[in-house]
Amino acid sequence: MLRLMRTVLGVWAVAAAAVLVAGCSGGGEDVDPGPSRSSSPSGSAGSGLAAEWEPKLRKAADGGTRACADVASDGCAQYLGGITETAYDLRDAIVEAGAEDAYPRTMAEIEKVTTAADSYVEDGCEEAAEPGCSGHAALVRSGGSGLRLMLAADEAGGQG
Repeated sequence: MLRLMRTVLGVWAVAAAAVLVAGCSGGGEDVDPGPSRSSSPSGSAGSGLAAEWEPKLRKAADGGTRACADVASDGCAQYLGGITETAYDLRDAIVEAGAEDAYPRTMAEIEKVTTAADSYVEDGCEEAAEPGCSGHAALVRSGGSGLRLMLAADEAGGQG
């Protein structure tokens, strides 16, 4: 539990630092391209995040069946932490691109993954397989493929 909690807290600390650094930098040249890349909230998002993130999400999701045979194991906690960290990184990339409206399904899936990871930690699932732990682990594990699907759907366009 502590390892996953440290991973999640570390990801939050890095994300907060990145936001602070990005907000404090005076690089006006970096600001201009952002809005134009995500200018189409319906239809194709135009920022091409799927091409960059699909391989990262696939890599994070590899090996889950073996790693989480025991949801209370260190291996499972590390595996789930990797998926969760990748989900946070994807969310940050979407936010940095100003493309939240272009990726509604992806943002909703990220919320599911991170909420399930938080529940896994809060319920002490790394230390003991309590009731509900398998469900939390399954939701995070499905996030690897779910995020790839939602990212592709959002870039393909349309709502619903």
